[in-house]
Amino acid sequence: MRQTDNSRLTLSAARRDLAIQLVRKSFPAFFKYVFGLAPAAHHRKWMAAVEQYDRAVILAPIEHGKTTVLSVAFPLWVLGNNPNARIGLVSETHSQAARPLAAIRENIVQN
Repeated sequence: MRQTDNSRLTLSAARRDLAIQLVRKSFPAFFKYVFGLAPAAHHRKWMAAVEQYDRAVILAPIEHGKTTVLSVAFPLWVLGNNPNARIGLVSETHSQAARPLAAIRENIVQN
C-alpha cells in the first residue's frame, strides 16, 4: 500500500472518530447521523428540552415527528451513551407503545 493510501485511510478513520464523538454528545447530530435527516427547527426545540429536563411534555399536531424524534431516536441516543439506562414509553394503547419499541429494536439490530 502506498503512503498516500495510508494517509487517506488514517484521515478517514480520524473523521469517523470525530463524527462518533460528536453524535455521542449531541442529540441533533446523532439524529442526522443515524436517520439521515436534518432536524427541523421544532425538532431542535424538542431535542433541547429533552436534553435539558428529566421530563417534558411535547404537544404537536399529528405527523410532526414526535414518535420518530422522541420515542425512537432519543431512547437510542440515551442507550448509546448509557446501555444501563431505563426508559419508559407511555402510550394510550399497547399497540401505540409497541411500534416505537419495534423501531428501537430494529435500529439496534441493524446498527
